[in-house]
Amino acid sequence: YCAALNFNPEPMLTALECGVKGVSLSGTGPSFVALVNEEKEERLREAWNELGIEGKVIKSRINNQPLL
Repeated sequence: YCAALNFNPEPMLTALECGVKGVSLSGTGPSFVALVNEEKEERLREAWNELGIEGKVIKSRINNQPLL
């Protein structure tokens, strides 16, 4: 839905080419979120830098433990 919000889909397509598990525009943008293995993290960072994307990468971990 990047086109509907006037965002370039190239960062998402590039992320998929890098082998991420999934990528999406976050909310109504302009942030992108990608689920990627540590082995492919640097490859994705470099690819987005080549596109001229400025910003920061926030690393997070998934917690599969139940709340209660």
